[in-house]
Amino acid sequence: MAAREEPRAACERRARRRRGLLGAAAWAAVWAAAPGAPAADWAVASAALRFEVQITEPPSEPQAGVLAILPDGGLLPGPGPAVDVFADGRRVAAALVWHNPSEGLGVVFQAPATGSQARIYLGAPQRSPPAEAGLRPSLLLYTAPAEPELAEAARLARSWPPGARGVMGRVATIGHLENPFGADDNYVSYYTGWFRLAEPKRIYFATVSDEGSELRIDGRTAAEWPGLHTRDGGRHGEYGTEVDLAAGEHRLEYLHFEKDGPQEAQAVWRRGGKPGDLPKLIPAEAYLRSGSCRIVGGAFRDGRPLAAIAGCTQAQSYHWVGERPVSLFALEAASESWNPRGTVYRWTVDGRDLEGPRCAWLFEGDAPARVTLSASNRRGASQTTRTVVSWSPPAKAGPRSAREYREAFWDMCRSGPAASSPCARWSPDLWATLTQALEPFQGGALLRELFARGRAEIRALGEDQRWLLEDLLVGALRLGRTPTEALDWMQRFEKDEPRRERRLYWRLQQVEYWLYEGNDPAAARRLAAEARA
Repeated sequence: MAAREEPRAACERRARRRRGLLGAAAWAAVWAAAPGAPAADWAVASAALRFEVQITEPPSEPQAGVLAILPDGGLLPGPGPAVDVFADGRRVAAALVWHNPSEGLGVVFQAPATGSQARIYLGAPQRSPPAEAGLRPSLLLYTAPAEPELAEAARLARSWPPGARGVMGRVATIGHLENPFGADDNYVSYYTGWFRLAEPKRIYFATVSDEGSELRIDGRTAAEWPGLHTRDGGRHGEYGTEVDLAAGEHRLEYLHFEKDGPQEAQAVWRRGGKPGDLPKLIPAEAYLRSGSCRIVGGAFRDGRPLAAIAGCTQAQSYHWVGERPVSLFALEAASESWNPRGTVYRWTVDGRDLEGPRCAWLFEGDAPARVTLSASNRRGASQTTRTVVSWSPPAKAGPRSAREYREAFWDMCRSGPAASSPCARWSPDLWATLTQALEPFQGGALLRELFARGRAEIRALGEDQRWLLEDLLVGALRLGRTPTEALDWMQRFEKDEPRRERRLYWRLQQVEYWLYEGNDPAAARRLAAEARA
């Protein structure tokens, strides 16, 4: 009997083992599928996070690669993290071409032979530049605030990580009359790119600039115009030399600095022709051109949500009704579609907090400001702090933008502690912008918030401005669904008003209220009689 039971017990043990293995496999599948779980296809175990990009423009030549600009501001390992790029299911050549930990990171990678997507993995910082990847990124511009001298531009050119003090982007030519990526005074710039010659050629290269500049071909100086100067002494290409070049690819570098006043940076050449012919701007089609891509996904390996900001490098529009312009920025969590559902976003601007994936804000003047976004869920949190500055001049606000400005004022009002005044630090320029953005019978919620929490600041305004805001609040409330609240504010304004004429105005407004909204002629007569007394 015992001998016959042994096979049965063994079968039961095997069945229990199979059930246990199946259960473990099922839990593993659930874990792998859970938002934020370590991905089974995470190709670089040492990488802390990765981005997925979609190629939007192929390179002009395969060796020019594709340029990806990734956000930082505290997100990435660094400075100078290790970069691994996978496309077509394999590792492809890649090079780190820019990293300013306060702003972002630039990577150039080999375009896949098929498909249009790639994954960029970022790992531990590298203390020195890695080996050359054989790519020819072109045409790139780095700019940074610095002492206006060529030595500073040269320091920017050889820094590691590349461009650590400034901003980088792709440009079409070396031909600018302003700084595309920042302030127009006290900055240095460095251009680097490649061009190809089908046959050997003697070419005259020159620089036209305001202030100093230097042009290099294959690492050797071909044209130099140092010092502080305008373009007048060299506008015909006087500062240049002829260079004999072999067929093939050649690297061009251009260094420039600007102190103040007008600025200009132009790399020009003369290919053939007579020595007296004016050199021309090296055209965009002469350069190899790196492709471009956009970010379509991103994740931390440990499952934390990723905080990334969009909209911080370009203002939507501006109002200029006071001493300084007021610019509207529409900020949003660029990573909202990448992160797991239920991620909580929190903005911090000027010491005030606001929750939600989007934030509209008004910034005064043209000085850079800082904004912080945090993203959190049950697996952890990440945070980024970016500079808010418009790289190109925004459009002047038109009549149709009034609602957008009211929405920005609303976000600014609902930020911070509920008991604090939202307008305690508002300047006259912001108040003037508010009156421009308000329209009759619109913005009742915004005005109610301002009067409820910022009454002291409104009382400190000039009479004309204060009276306008009072009239707009009461008008919006009377036309809306809260006419009785309008009556309450009329009574408050009458009580607080120091001028007799204005108090009489509010008494007559209450008479009108009882005649039309309150439907109480007796109350209207009583108030009218009191007003005549």
